[in-house]
Amino acid sequence: MSTEQQTRKDIIDKALESTGWNITDPTQVILEFDINVDLPEGALT
Repeated sequence: MSTEQQTRKDIIDKALESTGWNITDPTQVILEFDINVDLPEGALT
């Protein structure tokens, strides 16, 4: 299982770069939100 950091590096950052985002420019990202989503009961069984 990959970490969130690895997923961002391998998938998200590449997708952002392909659409023209400069991922090293902190002014292009104003806010980041933690997304906590509860899984439906029994989803992990």
